[in-house]
Amino acid sequence: MLADIDSGVPGIGLSAGDHICAFHFGPDERDLLIGLYLHAGLLAGDKCVALLDDADPDALFDRLSESVDVAASLASHQLEVIDANDSYLRNGGFSAAGTLSFLDTTVSAAVTDGLHPCARLLGEMSWVLRHPEASGELFTYESSVNEFSHRYPQVLLCLYDLEMFGPEMLVEALRTHPKLLLGGMLVPNPNYLTPGEYAALGDRPDD
Repeated sequence: MLADIDSGVPGIGLSAGDHICAFHFGPDERDLLIGLYLHAGLLAGDKCVALLDDADPDALFDRLSESVDVAASLASHQLEVIDANDSYLRNGGFSAAGTLSFLDTTVSAAVTDGLHPCARLLGEMSWVLRHPEASGELFTYESSVNEFSHRYPQVLLCLYDLEMFGPEMLVEALRTHPKLLLGGMLVPNPNYLTPGEYAALGDRPDD
């Protein structure tokens, strides 16, 4: 498996299989983090998939175009930017199994075609705030990602805005991610529960 994958954030390296909860404050921090993460991936030849919600794809393309050929990356499908409505909610509502199947299809094709050494996924999770009925299944999904993440050479970054999410959802985010990225530091998460431990908790938040 790959090691020492450049996260794009100065001084932070990732390893294949990493599933990271990236806490940020507001859209400016979010956009900077997205740009750094994807920029490093494009330069490394990674397959880059960004599932965006509030972030503006055109602004992202403008930022990336300062140092990479965005049009070529999009044309070759090295870079895919997909709206939350066409990914997490593509069947009219959220399905943990359906989203995992979608990611599996996307990543397996990317890393078995010989063109990309690694897949780099990013998910902006703010969509769930408009669909609170999906929050329980969302964190079941986040827990399941910890098994999926080791299936391929890949890294996955989930964005949670500390200005938007309430304490109940943030607790679940902490329970379902082995590593945390906050304030330019990547640290092991002492609150992380394995998928088996998380499943044993039973009830999930519904708001």
